[in-house]
Amino acid sequence: MKRSLKNIKIEVSAHGPLLKRLIKPSDNKGRLVNMNYVWLKKNEKTLPHTHTDSEECFVFLDGKGAITVGNKSIEVKKGDIITVFPGENHIVQNGNESLLRFITFRTLLK
Repeated sequence: MKRSLKNIKIEVSAHGPLLKRLIKPSDNKGRLVNMNYVWLKKNEKTLPHTHTDSEECFVFLDGKGAITVGNKSIEVKKGDIITVFPGENHIVQNGNESLLRFITFRTLLK
């Protein structure tokens, strides 16, 4: 299946920020739940949330910010990859002038 990023509509995430849903659950037959292209503006952050049924991986493309997993805040920048395990509460935030852009994908547990 081939898609173009420019042809995917912008949506508002249930967790707050704008995103483009690159892969939806209905698009695949494997353990990949979804893949999203997300961006946060200055001082914007996601709502705190947890996934009990899946792991979530973040690949940071541009900008600088932080991800808080549980009680631990981790500085992130372009090129960083963070994995959040099932049941871990997490928030991503941008405290800088430029956009914080990242890809997320979630995979179901076995």
